[in-house]
Amino acid sequence: MKSSVSNGSKASAPATALTAEQEAQLTGVKRVLGALTTPALIYEAARIRLPIPPTEADKTQFRNHYGYAVAAVKVMAYVHMMREANKERVRIGRAIDKMDQKSRQLALIDPMGAITPSVEAPMMAGLQELELHKFAIAVNRIRILLPHALKAAGFSLNKADRDTLEEFEELRHFYEHIENHLPGKPNPGPSVVEEGDDTYWRIIFQLPLDSTGQISFNGKTIQVDSRGATRVQTLVERAWWQMAPSIIAETEKHLRTHPDRIPDPRTVDSGWEVKIGGALVLRSSYRPGEDDLDWELVNGVLVPVPI
Repeated sequence: MKSSVSNGSKASAPATALTAEQEAQLTGVKRVLGALTTPALIYEAARIRLPIPPTEADKTQFRNHYGYAVAAVKVMAYVHMMREANKERVRIGRAIDKMDQKSRQLALIDPMGAITPSVEAPMMAGLQELELHKFAIAVNRIRILLPHALKAAGFSLNKADRDTLEEFEELRHFYEHIENHLPGKPNPGPSVVEEGDDTYWRIIFQLPLDSTGQISFNGKTIQVDSRGATRVQTLVERAWWQMAPSIIAETEKHLRTHPDRIPDPRTVDSGWEVKIGGALVLRSSYRPGEDDLDWELVNGVLVPVPI
């Protein structure tokens, strides 16, 4: 991360000497802020700095920081989505390996019995690709939203971090525009391979892989695996770790300049974070009856089963 501009809406006035009581109160405020998650810290720090009544400039600054806090909440949600996609990718991958082993074993002793796992494996492989897509979608949203959250501390992503997040963009673009990469299209790209000689000819449609079996576009390996997920999560955690002291220091500076605005530490945490998980707030999208069925793969066919 690198420092950008100060997030104050006005030039700061000289700090005022605080009384012992104000110092104790300010220490309590900083303690509460330091215990908050990053999204809540961004919001609460901006809220307690907001004068009453606020000027238009104050309102603009608070709107911006509210937006930065929402962006931070969404970054955390997409980190979770990425991790869940990776866990499901691993689960499906293990299931495919077991099906493949079972099919090869049964092929020798029960050829008919080998049909079911040989049919289910390709279906599971398709589901595995959905997880790769979801992984890439999650990283792309982090790539877009994290710079907004960082503005709360006057930071921006450095080139190394931007490169890490942009690594997955080609895979996301491939899946979201897969219709342009199908066999028969003018420029299908590396996913379509045609091979043959005088005795045969065939078309293969698959993700381009490097020599190690990892996905690769234009000579660049895309780490859609546990290591890639850890790299992205570590990047976000480092951003949060760097932001918090800056936001708290800026808030302390502001409150020392305006000691009349130092709040009671008990009022610093308004519980905002539990109210802003998304546009649905705390409403559930669950529909009894409609949502009480799941789907299970049985002999290569998805069938509804009660949850």
